[in-house]
Amino acid sequence: MLPLTPEDVWMKKAHRFDPSLASFGGDEKADQEWLATQSEEAQAESKSATEWLKTQEKQPAEV
Repeated sequence: MLPLTPEDVWMKKAHRFDPSLASFGGDEKADQEWLATQSEEAQAESKSATEWLKTQEKQPAEV
């Protein structure tokens, strides 16, 4: 069996992500308030998800 590509590893993990800015409808204040109550690990995951989602918005969806 071949190892997963980085993209597949990311997608496999994506369903377990903590909420991102998108989870708050783009409300940065609500996102920051939630982040302040989370562990450093959860904050890093959430920020990572938000950054990844920003890259996806710039690319057209594949059909």
